Amino acid sequence: MLENGNSKHNNDEIKVIKTATTVQSPIDKEFNEVADSVDTTATSESLDGVKVTTAVNNDDQSIAGVKVVDSENDQTVSIVNNDGKLIVTKIMLESNSGLYKTESSTFNVNTSNIGVENVSTGWRYTNLAVGTRAFGYSVDTAVVGLGTAAVAAALPAAAATALGVSTAAMRSIVSTTTGFGFGYLATVKSPGTYLASKLDTNHNGWIGIYQRTVNNRNVPNYYKTN
Repeated sequence: MLENGNSKHNNDEIKVIKTATTVQSPIDKEFNEVADSVDTTATSESLDGVKVTTAVNNDDQSIAGVKVVDSENDQTVSIVNNDGKLIVTKIMLESNSGLYKTESSTFNVNTSNIGVENVSTGWRYTNLAVGTRAFGYSVDTAVVGLGTAAVAAALPAAAATALGVSTAAMRSIVSTTTGFGFGYLATVKSPGTYLASKLDTNHNGWIGIYQRTVNNRNVPNYYKTN
């Protein structure tokens, strides 16, 4: 195995990149850890040669991880959001060498010192945020290159994992903040980067998540970003 690593600091967002080359297809330990946990439930769906496996946290239905297997192009991408880290793993079979190349990127997320509560509007900051670049990179790595139908299937879970929310909350965020849905995003060339630019509404390099409860319900039913 050949391995190297480096890190760089951008806008309070730490990105650590590791690469490795192996003869056999490696095990995605990060994704398997969350998918096999007793605290999550994993489900899979297949479409157009692409298998999407989603690990959902049982307590709040947020997405702990998603794995997208593109058998046609011999590529697997997983996104895991766990313990304040966003980990993106990409495994590719190189046609020239016949070896498997693994790229793993780790971002610091869930920063609690950005965004403020706006009592007058009812929107409450959740202390949950992810760097704009980290979000765009994670989502695009998972879906770019897939067919439109496969992108539409994988995109909601990929975006939800990157933000650490449920797919229902992610759909609410996209609708409330941008005014369009995942069907449209599936047709965009780089949907992660495009969506990140829309969700970072104050252009500070972070996507902060806000929620609002209406009708005296205990469960927040509206989400947006700032």
